[in-house]
This record gives sequence, C-alpha cells and structure tokens, in this order.
Amino acid sequence: MATGSEVKVEEYFQCLICNQPVTKPKLLLCLHTFCEDCVQKEYHGRGVKCPICGMMTNGDLTCLKDNVFVANLQKKVKKQQQILASNELRCVSCEDSASPEFMCLECDKLLCTKCLHTHQVLMTDHKKYVQTLGTLRKLDSDEFLKILRRPKHLFCSTHDDQQLSLYCITCSVWLCVLCLVLEHKDHNCCGIRKQIAAQKNEFREMLGTVEENERKFSKTQGDLELLIDKLNSGKYNMEELIRARVTAAIEKVKEEEDRLLNELKELHSARIQKLQEDLMRTENVFKRMSASKSLVAQLLRYATEQEVLELQGSIKSALTSLREEKPLNVQMANTVIDFQECWVYPEKMLGNLIITKLRPEAVPDGMLRLSGHKTPTLYVKENSQLPEDGVTEKAPNDANSAVLIAEPTNDEDSVPPVSIKETMVFFDLETTGLEKFCDIVQLSAVSGEKIFDKYIMPSKPMTVGAAAITGIQVMNGVLYHKGEPQLTCTLQDAMSAFLQFLQSLDRPLLTGHNIWKFDGPIILRAWEKLCMKEQFDKCVSGFLDTYSLARDIVPRSEVSSYRQSDLVKAYLKKDYEAHNAIEDVKSLQELYSILKFTPEQKQKNQFSLSQLESRVSLQPFLDDKILFFQLADKLAMQEVHFEKLKLTHQQNPESGLKTLLQSLGFSGPTYIRLSNFFSR
Repeated sequence: MATGSEVKVEEYFQCLICNQPVTKPKLLLCLHTFCEDCVQKEYHGRGVKCPICGMMTNGDLTCLKDNVFVANLQKKVKKQQQILASNELRCVSCEDSASPEFMCLECDKLLCTKCLHTHQVLMTDHKKYVQTLGTLRKLDSDEFLKILRRPKHLFCSTHDDQQLSLYCITCSVWLCVLCLVLEHKDHNCCGIRKQIAAQKNEFREMLGTVEENERKFSKTQGDLELLIDKLNSGKYNMEELIRARVTAAIEKVKEEEDRLLNELKELHSARIQKLQEDLMRTENVFKRMSASKSLVAQLLRYATEQEVLELQGSIKSALTSLREEKPLNVQMANTVIDFQECWVYPEKMLGNLIITKLRPEAVPDGMLRLSGHKTPTLYVKENSQLPEDGVTEKAPNDANSAVLIAEPTNDEDSVPPVSIKETMVFFDLETTGLEKFCDIVQLSAVSGEKIFDKYIMPSKPMTVGAAAITGIQVMNGVLYHKGEPQLTCTLQDAMSAFLQFLQSLDRPLLTGHNIWKFDGPIILRAWEKLCMKEQFDKCVSGFLDTYSLARDIVPRSEVSSYRQSDLVKAYLKKDYEAHNAIEDVKSLQELYSILKFTPEQKQKNQFSLSQLESRVSLQPFLDDKILFFQLADKLAMQEVHFEKLKLTHQQNPESGLKTLLQSLGFSGPTYIRLSNFFSR
C-alpha cells in the first residue's frame, strides 16, 4: 500500500513551468525539477529563481545538476509502456526482427526465443536475470520499477574493464581495484555496498528531521493565515465602527473620517505586508520540504545505485539546509488594531487608532487570540513620543495626530504593559573620496543579527587616498576589495534593497559614527537623486550620531581620539578592520552596547531627516565662511534651512534676518554677513 508521503511516478514527468512532460530534466538546489529549456527562460544573470518555492540557485546554467533519476525513470516507464503495447516490439538481436518473448534485465534487451538461446550461451551469468514478457505485463508500475532497480555492475570511468567496488572516504570518490592500488593506496576506503547503505541510512535520518520541521512549518503557516484573516476581519470591523461614528458626528468633523481611514489603511497594509512576506517565506520553505520529501522517498524506492551516487551531493545539501530552517515565532507578530473614542480634544472627537502588541505568554496554547481583557485607560498627549516601555504604537499619520499611550487599570483582569525596545540600525558608507559629491562604493548595516552589505559600482574614479584607506579599487569594470573581486550592483538596486531591509524592522533609529557631517549628507543626496527620500523618511524614526554622543560621555583622557577605531580599542580592547563598512558597523553595534549614557544625552545627539536636510542646505554658507560650523549646526537643529533664510531676507531685507536670528537666541553680526550674501 502506498503511504501518504508517496507520489505517483508519472507526476515526476510533468514540468510545472510548461505543464508538459519534462525534457532534459534539471535539478535545482530546492530539489524541484524542470525542463532544461524552461530553466533557461527563468535564468536571470546570476542564477535561477525557482517559480514554485522562490529559492535561488546561483551560478551558470552549465553548473545545474542533471536529474538522472527522473530521466532514467522516464526511460523505464517508457520501456514498460512498450512491453504492454506488444505490437510495437521487435527482437533487438534477430535479423528477422521477430516478436520478442523475453527480456534480459541485466542488459535491458528484448529477445525472441531463438536469440535468447544464443544470448544465454554468450552471457551465461545473465540467465537468472531473464524474465518473460508475459510475466512483466502482469506487473504494475511499482513492481516493474522495483525489478529494474536490482543491483547492476558499475564500471570505472578511468579503467573501463574494471568494476567499481570501493569508496574512498578521504577523497569522496568511487574506486575500482586499480584506482585503489595506483592512486588511493594509503587512503581510508570501504566497500561500495557499505557506503551506499550508509548513505541511504543518512538520507532516512535527515528526511525524518525534515519531516519533523515540516510539521512545525505547517503549524506556522496555519497560524500566519489565521493572523491575516484576523487582521482582515478587524480591519472591516474598524471601518464599520468608524463610519458609524462619522454618521453620528456633526458636519465639521467629516474630515476626520478620511484621517482615520487612511491611518487604518496604512497600519493594516504595513502589518499585512509583513505577515504576507512571512507567510510566503514559510510556504516556500514548506514547498521545498514537500519536494525534498517526495524526491528522496522515490529515490529510496526506485533509484539505482548510480543514481544515488549522482545525486547524493545535491540531496544532502538540500536536506541539510531544510533541517536547519527555523519557523517564525508567530506569536511575536500577533498585534491587533483597536479603536478608542476620545472626547478630550474636539478636533479628535472621532477618536484615534491604537495598536496593542499581545504578549506571547498571554496567548493560550494552540490559539492565536487573547482571552477577554479590560480596555486600558487612555491619555492623549499632543506631539509626544512613545516611551521605550510603552505598549502602544503611534499610528503613521500627520503631525496633528495624537499619540495614545495605553496604561493598565487596577482591574485584576487587565493586561500588563509590554516593553517595546527601540530598534537600532547601525550603518556605514565607504566612498570614492572625501569630497562633497563623492560616490558610495559600499553600504553596510546591522541590526542585532540581521546584516546588510552591498558593494556599489561608482560612476566616479576612486581617489588615491580613498583607495589606500579602504582597499577598494575599480579596474576594467570590476570592483576589488583588497585584491578580491566583489559582486556589485547599481546605486538604485542597493538603495532599494536597503529600503526593504529597513522596512522589515519597526521604524528603526539609523545610527552611525560622524554621520551628521559625512555619511548623513552623502546618503541624503543619494536618496534625493533616486527620488527615494520620502520612502526612507517613512520607515525610520530618526538618526543618532555616536561621534557626538561619545564626545559627551567619554572623558578625553580615556581615549587618544574620538575616532571609532580608537573608541573600540579603548573600550572593547581589540583592533578590527577599520574602513571596511561591514566591520565598522559590527564593531559600532558592539561598542554602543557597552557605552553608558542617559536618555537625555542620547536625545541630544539624535536628529531628524528634516534637520539633516537643513544642515546640508546651509553648506554654501560654510563654504563661503559666512557661518561657522557650530552656528550652522544649531540653526539646522531648529530646522532653519537655506530657503527659509532667503525668504526671510526677501520679505524684509532691512531687519528680517536679524529678527529671525534673535528670536532663535542668536546675537552678533551673523545676520549682516547673511544679508550681504543674499544681496549679492
């Protein structure tokens, strides 16, 4: 009886790209099989992305493994079909092409009675392998393939007349006796049957582990689908509640309906997108597991020893990868979007959207919903920031929206607040030089164990100084790092990938060393060049410069300078490969984890994208020595930019700039130099 894990043999002959019988079958790393021509159509520069599970198989098409198991299985089934259609059969040895009555399973020949006698005289050891066609016609596909699976003599590719009988464990190759004597005399070798048996046992053990992991992914898949259904249901319920409230409200607050619905749409879209990405990844791994389980099950059932030898590397690699896959922690993604009416501010009379993260320990086993709990007391604070230990996120809205901070009531059934830790992303750039409009050649970032690293082909040549410091050179269209060629991409591709990296996190704080003066302006210009500034602004909460932070908290006597390499040496007691962006960010993340500072010190050294824009816009005043760096920094932190100063001067050339600067707390003759600049 066939088990639930077995698949009909005929299903392996169907290419899932063209839906036709597979021709010249090629095996991808995920163990899915397709026609050679279909795989060529799916090839995109660096490899093939499986259309079934999405896994990439990198490398040239010539490196793809032929699925000899499927190809040979096709031939065997075709042979059975020919035997069943007796009118098409002819003896392969008879000059008269008589109808065959026998088949030699050793040499796969169809023979008539006359030729069978000759064959048995010439091939005396083949007698026991002869079967009548009548017997073979009575067999189903499973029995027929099992008969053809019987052991056959395997011959050495180097010594044609010698049978393979040994396996060299040292070199991982199959040997004949001559190979052993001539080339592998002192190596660790064993019998071929023993090695094949051991390989099959290892397949069975690995398959058992993958099946166990498959069950976990199956549960994760169901949980993710349940979360998506719950979010969709919640979205529709909230829409009805919002519309009902709008209907009862007075005419002047109808604008609030659009505000709330837009907030809900953004919140729902962000979470649905994340869950769908997680679901797609889970489904793709599940598909790989299913394909691997099916192929290995059929391989163990029908494959010849030669087929096992041919495919062992690919299958072992795929099963090892699947065995190490870990399903997502679905409970950590369990959030609900709720609505709370608020009458504190008339302009907010419809209420605000709130997001509450559900504690994993509050979710009963096997369920993805909390039991009933009381509604927390809500306080509205205009333009305030959510504290790190809060339980409610701010809906992505405009500056007029209020932050709702949920606090637990004294009710015993209320849910305690959940600590939400701020997400940090440490990033660094390597560039073609130190000039203002240099090109980015490496962009790296880390957030915990998540790593991002891209080399970018620049449009400008590397300066001699930059090449010497970073070890990066470009020669003949190839980027080298310390003599090793690197895979590169365009600035557009790198920034798109970086945007996806940041979007996978919860509005992280972009952190770097000396980014206020160097990295920040350069990456800002890149975003503006690619028209991606608004996208990045939406997915980050701001910036933190560890250079200025270190100057505030690290005594000058403890370090030789505030360069990152000197700080790492002083506090981490180690040297590292400085000016390699990926090593810089890893060291910076480690350094940040041990620095001691107050929330006020940290807040002082944070800045927003608009403040960074203001700082970049004031650069012409620094170039002309109209402003000093300290004053430019202070103006930028108050979001005073070039156009604002220019417009102030145009509206009131006599005293506009003086009045503006005095209102910001600046005195002195700076307004005179600025007025002269704009007058020119």
